[in-house]
Amino acid sequence: MRNLDRLIRHTDLVALAEEAGARLKPSPGGNRYRGNCPLHGGNNPTAFVIYHDPDHPRWVCFSDCPPAPGHPYATGDAITFLQRWKGLSFLEAVRQLAAIAGISLEELGITPEEAARIQEARRRRDRQQGMLQMAADYYQKRLREAEGSETRAYARRRGWGEETIEAVGLGHADGHLLDHLRTLDADLALAEEVGLIYRDHRNTWRDAIPPHYLVYVHRRAGAVEYLSGRATFTNDPARKSRNLHAPRKPYWLIRNHRLPLIVVEGQADAVTAWQWGYNAVALCGLSLSEEEAATVRRFELIYLGLDADTSGAERVDAIAGQLGPLTRILALPGGYKDLNQWLTEGRATAEDLPGLLEAAPTWLQLAADRLQATGNGDELRHFFTQVARLDPFQIALHRDDLARRLGIGLRQFDRLLKAQGLEPNGDHGGLMKELITPGGYVAGHLFEMLVTDDDPPRSLFAVRYPDGETGTAVTLELEGVRYRPLPAEDDLVRKGVVLFPAALGDYADERELQADIQAFIHRYLDVDPFYEKLAGYYVMFTWLYDRFNTLPYLRALGDYGTGKTRFLQVIGSLCYRPMFLGGASTTSPIFHIIDLMRGTLVLDEADFQASDAEADIIKILNTGYMKGFPVLRTEKDGSEGFVVTALEVYGPKVIATRRRYQDRALESRMLTKEMAGDPREDIPILLPKEFWPEARALRDKLLRYRLRTWQPDIEVDLADLDRSIEPRLNQVTLSLKTIVQDEGLRADITDFIREYNRQLVVDRGMTLTATVLEVILSLHDHPVTYRLDGTPEYDLSLKTIAQKVNEALARESGGEPEGEGVDLVSPKKVGYEIRDRLQLRTERRGGNFYLVWDEERIQALRKRFGL
Repeated sequence: MRNLDRLIRHTDLVALAEEAGARLKPSPGGNRYRGNCPLHGGNNPTAFVIYHDPDHPRWVCFSDCPPAPGHPYATGDAITFLQRWKGLSFLEAVRQLAAIAGISLEELGITPEEAARIQEARRRRDRQQGMLQMAADYYQKRLREAEGSETRAYARRRGWGEETIEAVGLGHADGHLLDHLRTLDADLALAEEVGLIYRDHRNTWRDAIPPHYLVYVHRRAGAVEYLSGRATFTNDPARKSRNLHAPRKPYWLIRNHRLPLIVVEGQADAVTAWQWGYNAVALCGLSLSEEEAATVRRFELIYLGLDADTSGAERVDAIAGQLGPLTRILALPGGYKDLNQWLTEGRATAEDLPGLLEAAPTWLQLAADRLQATGNGDELRHFFTQVARLDPFQIALHRDDLARRLGIGLRQFDRLLKAQGLEPNGDHGGLMKELITPGGYVAGHLFEMLVTDDDPPRSLFAVRYPDGETGTAVTLELEGVRYRPLPAEDDLVRKGVVLFPAALGDYADERELQADIQAFIHRYLDVDPFYEKLAGYYVMFTWLYDRFNTLPYLRALGDYGTGKTRFLQVIGSLCYRPMFLGGASTTSPIFHIIDLMRGTLVLDEADFQASDAEADIIKILNTGYMKGFPVLRTEKDGSEGFVVTALEVYGPKVIATRRRYQDRALESRMLTKEMAGDPREDIPILLPKEFWPEARALRDKLLRYRLRTWQPDIEVDLADLDRSIEPRLNQVTLSLKTIVQDEGLRADITDFIREYNRQLVVDRGMTLTATVLEVILSLHDHPVTYRLDGTPEYDLSLKTIAQKVNEALARESGGEPEGEGVDLVSPKKVGYEIRDRLQLRTERRGGNFYLVWDEERIQALRKRFGL
């Protein structure tokens, strides 16, 4: 519903109501408009109210309009108003508002199915708010009637006047809300759902807020979101506050959005600030969500006045970091812990607060003073990161003062600021720096680029917000940065070098998604059923790969005409941000596109012929299987100099080669399918026109899979560690096996990897290094003599080992050790194999070199070479 909220905020509800016939007059602060109701045609000049909250614009009719479902009166937002005014369906009302705002439904990410889901969610929310409104009305009425009650006396002791008590809507709990709801024949299950009542240990319903509690009504734009209670007696200090049995909400009291906002800890402090003529929001012990912080940041002046006895510097730093570096930090005089205590015990008045606000330092000023005392390097870096969030005018305004507080010169201040990527007098787009990216994870927001099917196509972000809701957005503004997707006109996007989803798809469960992927692979590619399923899971794995530290590659191996290119097209088109590159590409753009896109490299004809190119591609493949090993490149910096850049090459790779790589370590990272050619008869020779739309539809589903499944940390399942295979193969397959839910497939993957491990051992055993090891083992098994004490003596000189190696090679070639056509291995070459390949030591004795026997290392080598 996020994009729908954006559309509602974008709509001028006042103009819409006036177009419908309302004659509205603004309140002195401009936050409310009152007039006649245009929906039922009444003439009462105060019956219709619009709460002109920038984040939650809302209307209410207190007269003859039919009440909203579950509400005591008619209320709603711009969509509900349009529905009532013109008799439109929900989807049509959204369509008309979007047309007014110049936004398409596709940009909002609202399909008819999504609209039905949203409408049902809105109905449920309205019913919940209606139930809370009924309770709020009851509690407020009880306080009006309880003139001599302890609750009213408590409110007066807090220093609040009668006008304040009535205006902010305080209430009195008498313990009979449940009885009142029963009298109204209200839905008690709904009352329990919103937390107004609960079941005790006897399964009996009870009021959540017990008798003799002052009730605070938490509203946003006239709609009740929550209720909380404060004890008016002191004999139970452990239970001085009572909350509903539901997620808590901050307590907002807004007079006028042009006035300063004071962020406080408790509801009493918020009421005090409101009585003194300011906007206030009480955190009520909560941390600010990013959405709430964004609402606070819309106020021009923000003051942070947390309780002095409970809020340490870390909490102040955390909240000020969300609200902005120019947030002013209140410190109350006289050691009072909060605003209300200052009012009641310090006898403060509304005239005392402006001077206190004016003297309040900004968070940047306090942080600079603290840094001069401590000189902490990490804190200094964080400080200049916060300075970089300011616009050029603000930086110029505060630069001299901050440099003085830090105890550094202006030149050094500018250098440190420049180190954050900004010139001290440069233009960085007002309050927002801009970053073009295909996606990311920032402040609890997971966002991924998609390219619509429109003509012309448009690029958007699909977003999972911190509360778990999903939607689309043109841009995202997070932590002082505006994030934009790559433009759809970019060559990499327009020419299909990198493929993206087109919309947020949907699927029932992971098993169905995996079956759809495997069916797609089966339809267009001829591989065995095991590899079909393996490739399907690899595709799903690529959409989560960035949460693992290691990964394997998929490789098609075979001569021309065996189906390698089809392998890449079918599997690659489903992977996460697939980057299609051919062997004709130079390696420089390959490095940069991987670093930019952080997706799946799909590389055809990866048998690079030029030695430099092959060395480069081997670097990508050798380091790209493990996170944290970027490739360093020296590049021109735009002038006469050069700079060293670190390019990230970690990521999934689907490649095709005609031959195996000589590097055995690289071979061990591949999940190879040897292509045989001669595909099944039902496989189309040419890909049909429906192939790419089908692939795109699956990418849409996989986008939803990523938004549902991706978490900042996914634990690798170490139960799948296979001690019988090499550590490197365990490294590259554990991550893949972690996401596989099918136990049969996990067993098949284990068998596949064990066979792969066996083949690697066999191949390794056919090398010169293996022959040298075999000779060493043979010489150790046949001592040349025995000492008098019975201990054996061996001839492990490099000269003897070289002689025996030559004899073994001659037997294999069918010749004599020194015969024609036999290349002799020198003792020097044997020494290289022993020291560099086998990692064994040699030492000089007399005029010869000898092998130093290392039993533990020898046993490890036996296993590694299958001897």
